[in-house]
Parts: sequence; structure tokens; C-alpha cells
Amino acid sequence: MAFNELFRQNLILPNVKCDTASQLFEKVANWLLQKNYVKSSYLTALTEREEKYPTGLSLETINVAIPHTDCEHISYPFIAYASSEKPLFMGDMGEKNKSLEVSHYFFLGITESKAQVELLQYLMNLFTNQQFVQALKNAKSEKEIFQLIKNPMRSEVL
Repeated sequence: MAFNELFRQNLILPNVKCDTASQLFEKVANWLLQKNYVKSSYLTALTEREEKYPTGLSLETINVAIPHTDCEHISYPFIAYASSEKPLFMGDMGEKNKSLEVSHYFFLGITESKAQVELLQYLMNLFTNQQFVQALKNAKSEKEIFQLIKNPMRSEVL
């Protein structure tokens, strides 16, 4: 499935109020479960995977996280975006035992492992584009975030 098919406007959860990444994961997991995108095992699997293989990324001007888990916990493929009201500590993907302050999260619900590499490449292209990053930091509404992520070319970002 292509990025445009996986990312939908109803999968944006901006400015989540929480104090820890665990709280954010719980809120997002429950929200996705209510929408029938994930199975009841999703939260536990997501949390366990994040502890073993952190997904925080420190980039030039932004820290992001790309939490995901194994496909058996996914009911329907998706990419969900969430932002936290304040930065939360996440483990760094590239450096064990290091934490990053992260405010932007792209939750991947992939049912085909080969699609994961393509999606990560697409996201990395977005994250390394300074115009996109600045626009993401400034975006406030679900519609604004959706248009920016869904159509970065039309947003004159890439």
C-alpha cells in the first residue's frame, strides 16, 4: 500500500496532553483500537518493542519518533500522526541508553514488512527537508497537518 493510502485525515491526533511517552502510547493505542485499526494486543506489543528497539530520531532541526510493532497486532494498515503538547522523552534509535525530547510521532501500522522500508525512506525524505520540518512545527489544525504530510509537493515543501 502506498503512503497516500495509509495516511488519512482521521488518523491525526494533535497536541495530546500527557506527561510520558507511555501515556501517549496508551492514548494513541486506545484511539486506534476504537477506530478498529489495531488489535487489543497492540499497546503491549508497541511498548515492548519500543523498550527493545527505540524509535526516536534526532535530526538536524527536529526530533521525531516512528513507533511501530509486528504486523499481527494490526487490523488494518495505517500511518497515524500524533503530536504531544510538550516534548516527551523517547529512546534514541541510533544510540542505546540515550533519550531524546520528542513532540512529533508517526505511528506505523504495517501489515507487509517490505512496505516498511519504503515508508521509512519516504518519511526520512520529509524529515530532512527543512521547509517541511518548519511547516510541521508551525501546523496547528488537523487539516493543515494532513495537507502538509499528504501532499508535501503541493505544499511546496519538497
